[in-house]
Amino acid sequence: MSKFRIVLSYKDCCILKHGLKNSLHQKQSLLFHDSLNSSESNKLLPEKRKQLEKEVEEEKRTLERLIEEIEDEKETNHMKAR
Repeated sequence: MSKFRIVLSYKDCCILKHGLKNSLHQKQSLLFHDSLNSSESNKLLPEKRKQLEKEVEEEKRTLERLIEEIEDEKETNHMKAR
């Protein structure tokens, strides 16, 4: 996978982090409620469910990397935790 560096403010990084957390939470909730749904007519199609599960895993990994990068930069720049 190609990598590139971008420069963002701490505030922008936090906005992206929270946006990704919210997106991840919504998808996880959708999957959770779908698994509880007993009505076959209201369940997600298997292809859609598989796609959402893949997106959840990718977003989890991305969020972990983003948080790690933010923490590394905070340490490098001697920023205090908020």
